[in-house]
Amino acid sequence: MPVDLYNLGVSGLLTAQQQLSTTSQNIANVDTDGYTRQQVIQGTQNALWEGGNYYGTGVYAQEVRRIYDQFAYNESIYHQSRYSYSETLTGRLQGLDDIMSNVGGNMLDSISEFYDALNSVVDQPTDVGIRQVMLDKAEAMTGIFNSLNASLEAQFESVNTDIETIAGRMDEIGEQVAELNRQIITASGNGNGATPNDLLDRRDQLITELAEYTNVSTVEQASGAVTVIIGNGQTLVADNTAFGVSTIPGAPDVRDIEIVLTQGGNTIPLDGQNLGGQVAALFEYRDEELKLAMNELGLTAIAMSDAFNSQQAQGLDLNESFGNNLFTDINDTTLAQQRARVDTSNTGTSQLQVNITDVNSLTASDYYLQFDGSDYQLTDLDSGTTYNIGAPGAITMPDADGDGVSDIGFEVEDFVVGVPVNGDKWILTPTREFGGDIGVELSDPDQIAASSVFEVYESDTNVSPADVEIISVDPTDPNFATAMNGMDFTFIENPAGSGTIEYDILDPSGTSLIGGATLLGATPAQISYGGVTVEVTGNPIGQASTTVPAGPGTPEVYSVNYAFGPGNNSNAVAMTEFQTTKLVKDGSMTIEGSYQNVVTQIGVHTETAAILHETNTTTFTSATTTLLQAGGVNLDEEASNLLKYQQSYTAAARIVTVAKEITDTLLNSF
Repeated sequence: MPVDLYNLGVSGLLTAQQQLSTTSQNIANVDTDGYTRQQVIQGTQNALWEGGNYYGTGVYAQEVRRIYDQFAYNESIYHQSRYSYSETLTGRLQGLDDIMSNVGGNMLDSISEFYDALNSVVDQPTDVGIRQVMLDKAEAMTGIFNSLNASLEAQFESVNTDIETIAGRMDEIGEQVAELNRQIITASGNGNGATPNDLLDRRDQLITELAEYTNVSTVEQASGAVTVIIGNGQTLVADNTAFGVSTIPGAPDVRDIEIVLTQGGNTIPLDGQNLGGQVAALFEYRDEELKLAMNELGLTAIAMSDAFNSQQAQGLDLNESFGNNLFTDINDTTLAQQRARVDTSNTGTSQLQVNITDVNSLTASDYYLQFDGSDYQLTDLDSGTTYNIGAPGAITMPDADGDGVSDIGFEVEDFVVGVPVNGDKWILTPTREFGGDIGVELSDPDQIAASSVFEVYESDTNVSPADVEIISVDPTDPNFATAMNGMDFTFIENPAGSGTIEYDILDPSGTSLIGGATLLGATPAQISYGGVTVEVTGNPIGQASTTVPAGPGTPEVYSVNYAFGPGNNSNAVAMTEFQTTKLVKDGSMTIEGSYQNVVTQIGVHTETAAILHETNTTTFTSATTTLLQAGGVNLDEEASNLLKYQQSYTAAARIVTVAKEITDTLLNSF
């Protein structure tokens, strides 16, 4: 025979045995995560020249190859990052939406109950028991503010913990991929080009897991190693070298922890929101959604506290004393200082505080403050607007209308005038924590200032369509004692028909307290004397003279008199108006409306994220299906292969048997 039948049969047996073994391996790993189906690639052995012809010499197994689609794999890790991002963001937002809606709903109910108790005080201002109920309802309301803020703070800390955990896992994956690169290079060399399939599967599985946390792309090297790139181009693994991933305290706010990459002793900050995957979702949730909720909650609490404290100061309690703060002072020194968060890298000694000056002008923004060597530069982190607010010791807030009040609702003050250094920076959070700081300051129900200090009494002779209302009372004014004796505000058009209104302020004897008539100007207009400020609306022209010849006419008279009395409820009535008066965001929202607005915003953001997640789920499922179709184990197919390779094995064994029979026949013939 020109060819050794034994070799032909044995080669077939060995190849079929390897095919059976590989198929069994596939079946055994059908449920193994990250396993890629393997296949024996067989080839024909070199032919033998004999008698003028080439005769085959059998078969051999060239390699055991992974059934692998690189394009499908790249698509799967791309969509894995997008899916993980939207899944994480949607889950977090749904939790936040539940907190804001459920706990926040209780808060809105509590605010309503507080106003109901306040209305009861209006009805019976002398009833101490009803006053106590009002304080109890105030305690319950502030308790819910505190509880909601604590829940948001816990969410903030939870996100930071998750970021730290993920950073640690990314670091571990980088080290493991680098080690697998080393093993793959070694195994490929030792195997004369054969691929170490199990090592490749383990590496792919690690990179797939990494894609859950961040955007990932890979570049395969000729050696078999891969370079792993994360985020927007930062190298995590190069050959068998991994660069460290860790977290550091934020700057300038240490609570805003950051992710950094360490390369050759250099620390490179990574933009969390642009890393993709779960990391981007966590940074976005923390820095946008959570801070929005905390800032808006704080703004609602500030508006509530400021409105009631200011009105308390305008009235008298049952002891005939000016009202003390009902709620925590929004400009308490400790709280004001905590609103300026110092960067730990600052080398200067300047210490700042943030005082609220106009609640209606406040937004829910945070601000970045930096010293440029001569002046402080203040940047609104929401709008991006930057203001130069002057030098240390001479800070001047933006005041476009020149009314002496900061346009952005707060002032920055050097509470310790130190020496800042060029590059020193701070984060200013005017509203962030007050939801957790608000509390009830009054403990004695007698101290609720339900009574007004003064009342305005319109003369029966007044005929003009005008109104005079007390805006504020300042008992520290040096002429306050004079005002307590009573004052008459008089108005008259002079000369008649000119439209020019003059006013005077008279004591009970008719003597001018301001030295004679003064031009009123356009209404509405504010007039002050003795700590009492009134606002005039309408056109108080007075009554024209009916005498011949014409006399000066009859002025409009509004008497301002001291009005304390246990049954006086005017100041409490003014407090009830806060429920419907738009006191927040340039007069566009009520206090409760401000909170309801952020609940709506969070709800819309949650719905938008859920829609995005549905889209990403579809594309991720499609990419995963394509990858599984390319490299996944199909039990039906493997069962069919088992039968085929079993038949090949049996046939090859038969060749060996035939060869033996032929050999025996030849030997027996001799």
